[in-house]
Amino acid sequence: MRSRVRRRPTSALLSTLLAALSSVTLLTTTATPARADASTVSTDTYRTGWDQNEPGLTPAQVSSSDFGQLYSTPVDGQVYAAPVVVGSTVVVATETNHVYGLDAATGAVRWSAVYGAPWPASGVTGPNPANTWSCADLAPDMGITSTPVHDPVSGYVYLTSKEDGGQYHEAPTWRMHAVDPATGREKPGFPVIISGTPDNDPSRPFDPLYENQRPGLLLLNGVVYAGFGGICDQGTWRGYVVGVDTTGRQTAMWTSQVGTRGAGIWSSGAGLIADAQGHILFSTGNGVSPPAGPGSSPPKNLAESVVALTVQADGTLKATDFFSPADADELDLNDVDLGAGGVMAIPDEFGTGRVPHLAVTAGKDGRVFLLDRPPRRPGAGGQRRRRGGADPRPLPGVLLPPGLLGRGRRLRLLPAERRPAERLQARHRR
Repeated sequence: MRSRVRRRPTSALLSTLLAALSSVTLLTTTATPARADASTVSTDTYRTGWDQNEPGLTPAQVSSSDFGQLYSTPVDGQVYAAPVVVGSTVVVATETNHVYGLDAATGAVRWSAVYGAPWPASGVTGPNPANTWSCADLAPDMGITSTPVHDPVSGYVYLTSKEDGGQYHEAPTWRMHAVDPATGREKPGFPVIISGTPDNDPSRPFDPLYENQRPGLLLLNGVVYAGFGGICDQGTWRGYVVGVDTTGRQTAMWTSQVGTRGAGIWSSGAGLIADAQGHILFSTGNGVSPPAGPGSSPPKNLAESVVALTVQADGTLKATDFFSPADADELDLNDVDLGAGGVMAIPDEFGTGRVPHLAVTAGKDGRVFLLDRPPRRPGAGGQRRRRGGADPRPLPGVLLPPGLLGRGRRLRLLPAERRPAERLQARHRR
């Protein structure tokens, strides 16, 4: 389906408040603007959220009268995807599959486009009116949910959209789009319909009806990777990672559950990670968890796990390492996903000679795991059954990705119930 590009603003349904952008732009009142593009979720592919190009903010600057919201621009649909900044344009995507190019300084709409009709979150799903579908997780529409990614080589912004299909909405499609941030026009060869069967489970095809694409997109070596998970745990959903290269060719499809449903990849919108060692990392939710075993031998089912994939010579994906808590089955039984909070790779400068590659994750049950990223020390990672006792749970549950404060080597996590006394501040010591 081709997009429709308009040069004037559309009618307002909701507003997106670009407060994060204003905190940067307003600093230009005292100095020449100096800021890199915001091309991906959480700043970088380690998902640290640490903008090292940001000028140091002082308490006086933050409390000044000219620090705050710069503008509010009405858009059509809810905004779950973080805006992407390319030069002087802010690209904003919504759940009604509307995409906008805004002037970064004024918020004026330079262009807008519609990339197909969104899929309704509830309604009749067959000729019998008693057959209904209802999911309040994203309502009333599901369209563009994940944060897009900008490729400076091709010059395009890549995003995914769920587009309605079928008389009873039973045949939607997931598409990867490539959008010119200056005009909103689609790149030749796009959109790409995501389809097929996983390379590690050719017996069951990808079913877009039961899938949502929540994690921020990852650009790695000319391929855009998207993670998928379920919608209100309905139907035959499971976790997927799909790759589409910037020329418009689907290169890979991998699933976290073989022969069964579960192990969705959602991470509260956190992006898939790419580290300097060439791994793609992410966490998974409820499903069939791994049995006890070493991290270097991932089993076929990887629910409640942190998973490392590597890209093979033919472009396919292979699980090469994993970690799963000892009580993974209990997490699944009680719906306290490890995969709720996302994963952050910690830059190697914060590691040690013995453990140079670190990552951190936290989930619904409140535990924080500091992990040894692959290549690991011998015997690290995997799944081990505990011998008794319970792990401490310092937080009431984490539904937001971690963030790194470079100064002072501090890691900050926000719990699901935001109470100031329960903000965790962990310091890594060499």
